[in-house]
Amino acid sequence: MELVLRSFELNPGMPAAMPVPEYLAEKFAGTVERALAADGRVAELARADGLPYTSQRLIADSFDVHRVLHLARTHGVATVMFRELQRGYFGGELNPFDPRTLVRVAEEAGVPAGETESVLSGDGYADSVREETTNASNLGITGVPFTVLGGVYAVAGAQSVEVYAEAIQKALAVEQGAPLTDGA
Repeated sequence: MELVLRSFELNPGMPAAMPVPEYLAEKFAGTVERALAADGRVAELARADGLPYTSQRLIADSFDVHRVLHLARTHGVATVMFRELQRGYFGGELNPFDPRTLVRVAEEAGVPAGETESVLSGDGYADSVREETTNASNLGITGVPFTVLGGVYAVAGAQSVEVYAEAIQKALAVEQGAPLTDGA
């Protein structure tokens, strides 16, 4: 099975970056305290898998992040770049919405800085990001993470490593000819 990262913008056209707790409270019509409590489940899953996680970070329109990841895909380093962006972002160590940060992380992954700067200063990969987001929406996807395995099995939302391992095993079994059964 090949891993292909696809674009899905959660906040297209979001006018300005804002702290995650305030964003969650606004989006789900609650209080910051309730938003932090709800986000605690994701934090627990991340920490249980040894991943850094803080709610004290910014959220913004991810369009440029997706465009640079498309560029990284052409260099064969999209998963490396994505992993570093995710780890740094969810750990509160970097702001992927800052163009300088995107250039640096892309360069560290193996994308020439000039190419990233060119994409960010123009409209490179804009159509690709929009097309993938539209395709996902047409499939009924409304949030991330959303993982499709082998085109036959899906995992929605933040799940444990065990849930993903089981899903991968089921998708591999179908790929090898086993029928997809109820509950699979």
